[in-house]
Amino acid sequence: MDDSSLLTMEEDRAHIATVSEDECESEEDMVRPYNRRSSLPTTFVPSRLPPPIPSLPPFSSLDQTKEDVIEHMRQEIATLRRTSAEAVSTSIRLSEQLANANLEVSRSREVVRDLEDMLQDEAKKRKDAERQKEMEAERRRAAELALNNIALRSPNRPRPT
Repeated sequence: MDDSSLLTMEEDRAHIATVSEDECESEEDMVRPYNRRSSLPTTFVPSRLPPPIPSLPPFSSLDQTKEDVIEHMRQEIATLRRTSAEAVSTSIRLSEQLANANLEVSRSREVVRDLEDMLQDEAKKRKDAERQKEMEAERRRAAELALNNIALRSPNRPRPT
């Protein structure tokens, strides 16, 4: 939109705002244009005027002076700056805490991995020890059997009475 169309719209709104309801035509008074297709059903939709734009009172009529408004805005800006600084500080603190927590998690994972490795080593050692125990038990049985066989064959063996 260019400036001329904006000006025209503003002029139209100003004109509409000055026209009273009595001056407006009612729906019955409006002339309907001739429709060549009268056989088609049509619905008449009256154009609605936009609601008037509320206007603010002049700045000078406000109870507060310009200086009061400026001072209030300065206070609000200072409050927003403090709030922003606190938010940044909190964000930095939370970021540090998160970094520390991530570091602790990494350390804990490493410890868990080391413990799992130790557990696997201990399980392997236990299996080896159990296998050696079984081998020693086999050797003992074999030695006892061999000893019993030798004792049975020996000529100096005491005879059972």
